[in-house]
Amino acid sequence: MNRSDSTAAGAPLVVRIPPPVWALILIVTSYAIARLLRLPLLLHSDAGAFALFVAGFCLAVWGERTFVHARTEVMPASQTNSKLITHGPFRYTRNPMYSGLLLAMLAVALYFGTWPFYLSIIVLFVVIQAVFIPFEEAKMERQYGAAFSEYKSSTRRWGIV
Repeated sequence: MNRSDSTAAGAPLVVRIPPPVWALILIVTSYAIARLLRLPLLLHSDAGAFALFVAGFCLAVWGERTFVHARTEVMPASQTNSKLITHGPFRYTRNPMYSGLLLAMLAVALYFGTWPFYLSIIVLFVVIQAVFIPFEEAKMERQYGAAFSEYKSSTRRWGIV
């Protein structure tokens, strides 16, 4: 493993824990709360959950595979990124992996249907939006300067939103 693949020593702990791990922690916590409190369903749909999960999973994997094929780092806390990726799903959104993860979380919420799962999406979104994205964008601005600024101005953070 080369140095650029290693986790940034100065990265905050929250950034060193990958977003899918945060999602899993939130899902397990939501499940425990829902079971403990025997909460009623708010909104549930097996078909909707399946469709959203497939869409989210495919989007996240497309983003991850694009990074792997370009031979750049996938981990948010990496010290550097070997390349600025602007093709594949990154043409449409600067954060396809996060968008896919949030869609998958929405699928989980729709499947279980109780408020802790819906709240977990909001918590994950806030962590991504307030911690991960600023950390990564600051790294990319330092590393790629004007090229990253141009990419930021031409590609939305969350795609169509």
